[in-house]
Amino acid sequence: GSNDPTANILTIVLIEILRGKGMGGVPSLFIKQFAIGIIVGVGMGILAGKLLRRLKCTTEGMDTIFIVAVALFSYAGSQLLGGNGYLSVYITGIILGNVQIPNKAILVHFFDGATSLFQMLVFFLLGLLAFPTEVISYLGNSILVALFLTLIARPIVVALLMTPFKVPLKDQLLIAWSGLRGASSIVFAIVVT
Repeated sequence: GSNDPTANILTIVLIEILRGKGMGGVPSLFIKQFAIGIIVGVGMGILAGKLLRRLKCTTEGMDTIFIVAVALFSYAGSQLLGGNGYLSVYITGIILGNVQIPNKAILVHFFDGATSLFQMLVFFLLGLLAFPTEVISYLGNSILVALFLTLIARPIVVALLMTPFKVPLKDQLLIAWSGLRGASSIVFAIVVT
């Protein structure tokens, strides 16, 4: 889950390097981004959890709107203070996910649907960046990169990360072969180019 905030920070660093600002401020940027992101995320998660337990929503769906607002405030608050908004929202979500709140099952189903919709939207937007006239010239290299990442790199990385925790091989294979991964990192890489 921490790959998106890290990809975001690396994107910022690459943009600063491309602008000619060098690597001098990178360590302080990392510390500032992570520290503010963590503080805002923890604060928003605790505050929102307390409010959700005390509020009695009279209209169905108001708690969903409240959670969306919390996510937006968590992101915006962290960004305004110079922190990492992605990390802040991620931590806020982890805290709220571990709090007993009313209508939690409905909230989970809503956000599962929203996640699927936004994944489709990201890949649709990525498709808009492709030029059909240039697809053939990149097809061979693209297939090689995709095969390498899918068949070699990802299984090796999963094995390196999971073996020390004694995760069974069948579970490692499931992790290596399931789910959409890297959409945010792809979008951040496009921003740099």
